[in-house]
Amino acid sequence: MKRPLPIAPSASTYRPLHDTGPIPLLVRIATLPFAALSVMALYQMLRDGAPRAEYGRLLIGLVASALLALLFVQLWFWRSSILFDTEQRALVQRHRGLFGVSDRRTPASDVAQVVVRAGRMRAYSFWDVELVLTSGRRGWLTRIHDEQQAQKLARALTETIGVR
Repeated sequence: MKRPLPIAPSASTYRPLHDTGPIPLLVRIATLPFAALSVMALYQMLRDGAPRAEYGRLLIGLVASALLALLFVQLWFWRSSILFDTEQRALVQRHRGLFGVSDRRTPASDVAQVVVRAGRMRAYSFWDVELVLTSGRRGWLTRIHDEQQAQKLARALTETIGVR
């Protein structure tokens, strides 16, 4: 009996380079009351508002409440990581969320340079790690709030991919 070919390469071919980790627990816990309020508002609109409200206003309210509740629940599942597929020699940006996993691949041969750019937004500083592709386009990878961690990731990327 023939075994079917795997659709995706096995997880063992991936070498982890960076993982954002889950959103901090304090932030996730702080959003729980807002998620509960959104769900309660959604329930209240469905229970009481349907016969009396205009159809358009009810629909907008239902969609807004559902999206807010979904956003607050999604915070418990968001996680991003940067992996290197050793089998296919490609950089993989993996995003895990409430609705599953999505991968964005960039072949190592398309990467010309790894760049770390400093930025500042009001009271905090951050460092964006980007790829400069051979076509000249820039591809944003991640934002890190610690300069040493950003430089460490850039070094790991350049060593793994083999670019400057």
